[in-house]
Parts: sequence; C-alpha cells; structure tokens
Amino acid sequence: MKKKSTIIIVAIIVTGVAIGAYLMRPLSPTKTESLSSNGLDILVSYSAPYKKGRLIFGEASQKALVPFGLYWRLGANKATEITFNKDITFAGKTAKSGSYRMYTIPREKVWEIILNRDLGKSGAQEPDRSLDILIVEVEAQSISTETEQFTIDLEEKGSMIMMRFIWDRTEIAIPIQH
Repeated sequence: MKKKSTIIIVAIIVTGVAIGAYLMRPLSPTKTESLSSNGLDILVSYSAPYKKGRLIFGEASQKALVPFGLYWRLGANKATEITFNKDITFAGKTAKSGSYRMYTIPREKVWEIILNRDLGKSGAQEPDRSLDILIVEVEAQSISTETEQFTIDLEEKGSMIMMRFIWDRTEIAIPIQH
C-alpha cells in the first residue's frame, strides 16, 4: 500500500512539474543567429514571435501588431542585440566593432534600421535615441511565401553578408561588409 501511495505521489509531482514547465515556456522563444566569415564574427540574439493569424505590419488603426511609423524591437520580449568583432559597413554606413541594440521604425515601403548603445534593457522599453550610433533606410520587400515565425538570418553572398528580417510576407535585407 505504501509503495502504491509513493508511486501516485511521484506521478502527481512529475505531472505538475511538466505542466508548469509547459505553461512557463516563452511564447516567443529566444534565438541566436551567427556567422563567421573572413575573420568577421556576427551574432544576433532576439526573441521570435509567431504570427498566429494576426495582422503583423500595417496601420495602428488596423490594430497591426507592428504599426507603421512606431518603434519595434525586432522581435518580442527583450531587446534584439547584434555583436560584431570588426568594424563593418551596415547598409553602406560605417559601424565600429562592438555590441548594439538593434531596432526599427517600419514603414510600408522603407524601414529605418537603428543600432544603439542602450544595452541590457527590456525590448518593451524604447531606447534612449541620443545613444543611436547609426540609422539606415532599407527598402521593404513583399514576398510570396508567408512566414509564420519572425526570423533573422545571416547569409554569405560573395564578399558581402546579407542580414534578413523575414515575417509574414515581408523581407528586409541589409548588406554588411568588412
């Protein structure tokens, strides 16, 4: 009888722990993307939300998750950060090696991509704009395939690296060189 009671108690505890772990998992998992090329190391860390049937990019009046013209942390949860070990050109502008918060002001046709020194903050908290070190404008591309989960990827293209933000039916491609 004691053995049966112990087994039941252990089963209840294990089930409770499993349910708790499931409920505590982040809805937008943390991801990292990295690439090493010719001595340049790039690391991007971000949280990757899912579309879940929502309108992603659009006007605030449409209740878009990411309204045009407003700050977006490039993901969910904490602020997106990028680190590179050498000076680079980022969409044609020079950036010194280091770690930066990366965010955007999306618009329908052109996005501002910003690197900022305001690190270690929640992504929900807008950065101190006086710490912006670089602002570039990049054209938004409409793509035919719908992407359910926000993705940042890095791909080597000849002597250049392309960093892409892909979500829903939108893609932003940023050329990086060193």
